[in-house]
Amino acid sequence: MTEIDVELYKYTKLFERIQNAKKEWNDGEHVRTYFSGTFYNGVYGMQHLFSGYVSKDAFNSPKNKTTRDHFLSARLVFRAMMAEYPELLHDFDGLHQLVKDCQTTIKITRVQNNGSIKFRVIDEAPRINALTIDKYDSFGWYHPNHGFLTEYADGKMISKPFPLKHMVPDWLTQFEKKLLKSGK
Repeated sequence: MTEIDVELYKYTKLFERIQNAKKEWNDGEHVRTYFSGTFYNGVYGMQHLFSGYVSKDAFNSPKNKTTRDHFLSARLVFRAMMAEYPELLHDFDGLHQLVKDCQTTIKITRVQNNGSIKFRVIDEAPRINALTIDKYDSFGWYHPNHGFLTEYADGKMISKPFPLKHMVPDWLTQFEKKLLKSGK
């Protein structure tokens, strides 16, 4: 079997395992935890697709102080999909693209990874500190093909915002805004 065949097999099995999520989703937090965990395990059991993007701090840090981060949190993405776009659950190709997006990684420092970018589930509700689309903007970015990503603003050179914003689904941002606003 080729690597492509193995990845398609893994995705197909994940797709099959999560099909009952829509029917069972409102049966309790244990169900939501199970299905979002299943999605997470499926994504993390597949290839990690390194984007090439490295935060400025990670670029300047020893290798043992850096980590590859899946900037789209698979558990949170699944919860958002179920809340905002549940029909994607049954769209084989559309969900496959979402899984690939969730497989995409960036390199950041371990300190950055353990900071405010994390979300937690507290009292059966996700708690987030910042929107995925915004939370990496202050890191500054490097890519081997482009160097440090900078631009001029008001006559000063500044770091460009996070370069993979286009991969953050609008429905994820909508879901996160509700969590920020309500504090749940």
